[in-house]
Amino acid sequence: MKKSTFCLVVFACLFATIAQAQFPRVTKVNPRIINGPGINNPGNILGGCEDPAIVDFKVDRIGGNVRAQVVVKNIGFHHFISGPNQQQIQIYRNGAMVASRSFPGNRLNAGAVLTLDYSGVFAANTQWKAFIVYDPDIYIDGNTQNDDCNQGNNTQIR
Repeated sequence: MKKSTFCLVVFACLFATIAQAQFPRVTKVNPRIINGPGINNPGNILGGCEDPAIVDFKVDRIGGNVRAQVVVKNIGFHHFISGPNQQQIQIYRNGAMVASRSFPGNRLNAGAVLTLDYSGVFAANTQWKAFIVYDPDIYIDGNTQNDDCNQGNNTQIR
């Protein structure tokens, strides 16, 4: 192999490695946001979006009773505004839904907090789950104000 060809190959490999290292890597982004209604708004990818998230989920035993509380906050920079019955917070106890509620007025403003509480009789070995759930067509309904940009913070288990 000629010295010039060898140098060219080494240079090309070095350039490809450096170029690849300079591209940021984004994880846990919903591909429908990138390819869907939010494509012309790069803020959706960089955090300037609607993002209702479960920020706290507590289950406390109080005597012979138990209290579960889910705290949801819109940690995004934009208001979440949807149609009726397109979103809901839910608490499950051993696989059965025991409490649910929709966002008041079908919206959750940026920075706003919403709670859902459940009280019942204590039972040992109980599994608790909290979810934020959306209508299956929420990303294709033409309303970009209800596209949750991070579905990775919509579930917690206790």
